[in-house]
Amino acid sequence: MLGLQAIEFIQNQTIVKIKLGDVSTIIYNNYNKEIGKDKMKDYLKRFLSIIDNWNQEYVDNQFIDGIDWKLILVYDQRIKEYKGYGRTPSNFPLLKELFYSMIESEK
Repeated sequence: MLGLQAIEFIQNQTIVKIKLGDVSTIIYNNYNKEIGKDKMKDYLKRFLSIIDNWNQEYVDNQFIDGIDWKLILVYDQRIKEYKGYGRTPSNFPLLKELFYSMIESEK
């Protein structure tokens, strides 16, 4: 979709990787599962609607030990990165819910 090849989400010690292609794969801890093309297309629509109005960076320096996260989108010709420390977009929980629903529904 739009040249998107991979998505990587890192939050503290949690890493979710999604490799896109004719056969897409989600990788989480030791879990590695293929996702069908139609299902992945639906997930990507939801994903893109969640991050549509995000800023590139969310930082609150008042937190000494706050949430640390990064979302990396790998396209054909470029990489786009969103990140935060101590602060997240207001709809950040929707992103986490989407990733976990992808993992759970494919087990």
